[in-house]
Amino acid sequence: MLFFILGLLHAYVGWRILPDLPIDLGARVAGALLLASSYGAMVLGFHARARRRSRWSDRITVAGLFATGWFSSLAVFTLLRELVLAAAILPLSAAHVHELSSASAAAVVGLAVLATGI
Repeated sequence: MLFFILGLLHAYVGWRILPDLPIDLGARVAGALLLASSYGAMVLGFHARARRRSRWSDRITVAGLFATGWFSSLAVFTLLRELVLAAAILPLSAAHVHELSSASAAAVVGLAVLATGI
């Protein structure tokens, strides 16, 4: 059940962020693949930790933890973005909301990378 919810969260972030990013289709596909590999790394990291301790299980676990941290930041910033966009719908025109959507999607990705790096 945990992996199902985790997969749904990855799909939600992809659904809400990728279409609003100011990038072309190829970069959107790369973003979707990055989210899918994040999900895979997290699942493999959970399973590798349960296995006997070896060099590979430790490396897979570290990759899973890194993906977990990055995705955690991405999910939190996506939810904060949703709140900002919901508050901005009424006072702004449609053109301004579109600009805010695009800029905030890029900010979410940038802040998630920055938070993970720190």
